Amino acid sequence: MDRPLFSRNIAVLYRLNQKILFRIVKQKGIPLEVGQIPVMMQVYRYPGLTQEKISANSGVDKSTVARVLKQLEESGMACRASDQDDKRINHIYATEKGEKYREQVFRMIHELHDILYQGLTEDEVERAIPLVMKMRTNAEDYLCKVRCAKKEADGES
Repeated sequence: MDRPLFSRNIAVLYRLNQKILFRIVKQKGIPLEVGQIPVMMQVYRYPGLTQEKISANSGVDKSTVARVLKQLEESGMACRASDQDDKRINHIYATEKGEKYREQVFRMIHELHDILYQGLTEDEVERAIPLVMKMRTNAEDYLCKVRCAKKEADGES
């Protein structure tokens, strides 16, 4: 039995998703780059989250999160505050400027979902999400095993 090419379709869907977001951001005049949106969504949802947790929650690697946070700070959308107990840890917050765009950003994400879910029933959406999440978990588990095997081969613990 030939399996559908999920990975190809997911890759195409991701690229289309980015193009749609780019158009919506530009149309609404939101001062964010498309790549900054996943990080800013975490900042909005969980004020005070650490850079590491933002990376884990958003699925964006740590170095990219660091670069995006620097851009968000430079544009005045977010700021870092040092942890009182451990100065190496920074908590991230939306600034007053960043907060001005909170509702627009959430509405933009809803608009994107409305576009993507056109022609799908609620049941179809509800069934699709766990399947995609399971594939994501499988991919993350595989990469974790590969990293662990490499560390063992390199003699790291």
